[in-house]
Amino acid sequence: MRWITGAALSLMAVLAPPLAAQEKAAPDYPPLPELVAERFSDGRFEPGDFDYLKGFFPEASEAEKAQYAQLTKWLAECEEQGRARLDAELEELGVSLELSTYTSAQASVCRQVVRGEQFQGRFATHADLKAASKEARLVFATLVETIRLTEQRVQPLESDFARELEVRPVGEQLIRLSFRWTRVPNDDPRLPHLSEDAAAVFNALVLGEMGRVDRENTAWLKARIEENDGWPSISQVGEKAADMAWLLVQHADHDPAFQLKALRLMEPLAAQGDVSKGNYAYLYDRIMLKLTGKQRFGSQITCKDGERAPHTLEEPDRIDDLRAEMGLDPISDYLKLFGECSTS
Repeated sequence: MRWITGAALSLMAVLAPPLAAQEKAAPDYPPLPELVAERFSDGRFEPGDFDYLKGFFPEASEAEKAQYAQLTKWLAECEEQGRARLDAELEELGVSLELSTYTSAQASVCRQVVRGEQFQGRFATHADLKAASKEARLVFATLVETIRLTEQRVQPLESDFARELEVRPVGEQLIRLSFRWTRVPNDDPRLPHLSEDAAAVFNALVLGEMGRVDRENTAWLKARIEENDGWPSISQVGEKAADMAWLLVQHADHDPAFQLKALRLMEPLAAQGDVSKGNYAYLYDRIMLKLTGKQRFGSQITCKDGERAPHTLEEPDRIDDLRAEMGLDPISDYLKLFGECSTS
């Protein structure tokens, strides 16, 4: 069985000291512009009725347009500063990102601020956006409150790492599943039926909330790993909890440095059978695709010429052998799970 070899091994071999010694406080974003300063609270951005986007629309006053220009400048600064921090952190680990447009923990905070450009071509006026947001926010607020109440009910009464790992992903999974509500056609009577305009607003709100939840889960997992001196293995927390730890780090895409450190911690455990080989393979592909532009096991899928296909592979001629070593099905069977490529 092969683990991290060749170019990938050289990446891992130069990793800096252990996880606990490397972590830093969450990066600060640039000073908030007045237009949105009061809309941030406890890591969540509250857009209200999107009145801060008035300056994006043609009917805006010169003052409103100037305020929106200030906001877009701040968003660009946030992205730039966040990427610089991320590059510096990865440089300490001896690696760099192949994807030049990749975001960061800091930038993902700022990306909660919905931009007018996200609705380009959909709303002619701010009044149109405001009307659609009224419909969307009712559903979104219900979703967020339902998740909050669910998390309260399933949270263990006493601190127990394994039990906390089992229930921690509840919120992030419900958030992700809610994207199905806006698929067309939506013929499920149990789901809310939103207009196309409201669906666009709902998806923007959900995307921001998903980023917030993922950052919160990542911070929690980092702290618990430090407290427990290592990655949660099957022998330590059980198979279900170990799977949930992997799910949380798999979705920590805003923090590729943490994903890389987690991969390093998982490697010897996977070799011993104390971490799922399949989980290790999925995380390997997730992070190495960002760092090298290639994946080994074909878990990351895209559309190519109208057909489902894996992103660039390290060894395409050996893909099924490599997958078999990790207990994964042949790539042809795996691709069938994703259905047809969207033509929209």
